[in-house]
Amino acid sequence: MSKKTYRWMLAVTLVAGCTLDSRAQGALDAAQQGPVLQAAQPAQAEQDAERARIAAERTRVEAAATDASADCYQKFFVNSCLDEIKTRRMAALNSLRNQQIALDENDRRAKAADQLSAIEAKSSPQRQREDAEKRQAALREFESRSQRAAQKEGDRAAAKAQEGQRLESSVKRMESSRAKSDERAQKQAAAADAAKKYKDRQDKALERRARFEQEQANRKSVSRPLPVRE
Repeated sequence: MSKKTYRWMLAVTLVAGCTLDSRAQGALDAAQQGPVLQAAQPAQAEQDAERARIAAERTRVEAAATDASADCYQKFFVNSCLDEIKTRRMAALNSLRNQQIALDENDRRAKAADQLSAIEAKSSPQRQREDAEKRQAALREFESRSQRAAQKEGDRAAAKAQEGQRLESSVKRMESSRAKSDERAQKQAAAADAAKKYKDRQDKALERRARFEQEQANRKSVSRPLPVRE
C-alpha cells in the first residue's frame, strides 16, 4: 500500500464522524499488528529492512493523524474526533513500538548466541588442541630464535676473541721487530764506535811513529861531522 493511499484512508476514517469503516479498520489493524516475527533470527539485511519498514509506518501514522486532526476542526464534535484520532494514533504507535522492541530483542538474542558460540568454540576440544598446537609452535619458534641468537652471540664472541688474538700477535710481532731493530742499531753503533776507536789508535800509532822517525832523523843530522874546508 502506498503512503498516499494509507494516509488518505486513515484521514477519511478519522474525519467521517470519527467512525471507522472496514477499509480504515484494515489499514489501522495492519499498522497495529505488523508482520509476525519468526523464531529464526533474520539476516542483517532483513533486520535493517524491518527497521526501515517500522520507521516508515510510524511516519505514515503521524502524517495521517495530523491530516485527520486538521479536518476535525471542520466537524461539530471536534473534541470527540480528536480523541478518537489520538486513541487510534497511540494504538498504532504502540504496536510499532512493540514490533521495534521485539526486533531489538531478537537482535540481542542473536548477538548473545553468537557470543556463546564463540565461547563454546574457544572451549571446544578441537579449539583447545589448536590452541595447544599454536602454543607449542610459538614455544618452538621462541626456542629456535633463542638458539639462533645464542649462536650469533657465540660467533661474535669467537670472532672478537680471534681478532684479539690477531691483534696481540701483531703487537708481539711489532715489538719483536722493534727489539731486533734496536738490537741491530745497538750492534751497528757499537761496531761504529769500535771502528772509530781502532782508527783513533791507528792514527795515534802512526803519529807516534812519525814523530819517532823525525826524531831519529834529527839525531842523525846532528851527529854527522861538518865537511873540512881546503
